[in-house]
Amino acid sequence: MKKTFLSLFSLLILFSCSREEPWDYDNIGYQPDPLNDINNGTVTYDNGGVISDDWDNNIVTNPLIGTTWVITRYTFNFNTSTYPNDTIKFITNNTYQFNSSTVNRTYSITRMTTNNRFSLRINFLPTLGGGVYTGELPIMFVEDGFVNKSKFVDIEFDRNYYVWLEKI
Repeated sequence: MKKTFLSLFSLLILFSCSREEPWDYDNIGYQPDPLNDINNGTVTYDNGGVISDDWDNNIVTNPLIGTTWVITRYTFNFNTSTYPNDTIKFITNNTYQFNSSTVNRTYSITRMTTNNRFSLRINFLPTLGGGVYTGELPIMFVEDGFVNKSKFVDIEFDRNYYVWLEKI
């Protein structure tokens, strides 16, 4: 009885299975080549593939390019104020020069959509000690021509500076 049952069970399994054909990768439709653009190997992205700074459908450029600012005052953790009168000249989209130096230093500015402000990251600013600092600026600061008491944080040592700037 056991042999009969096993024989019938084996036949049932053998005939109930079907062979699946291998996948035909050549005939599954169009597949883009991951190493080339789908337009015959040519790149046709807007802005050369860079995500646009298109805020509210107005093309926005870096408002600092070509402007010069004076650091008129700063305080460290609300202690005594220092009045350095150092100059920052923003040359390109990501470089600035300090005082009369022609050495290019780096910075970045982005618009913060959550609070309608700019975030400025300025690298190697000698006035505050030469570190990397990040701070928030009012959205209209370039048009206003001044910044009063904006908090900048030394991202390496987590120290707070409050900075006053005037556009010249």
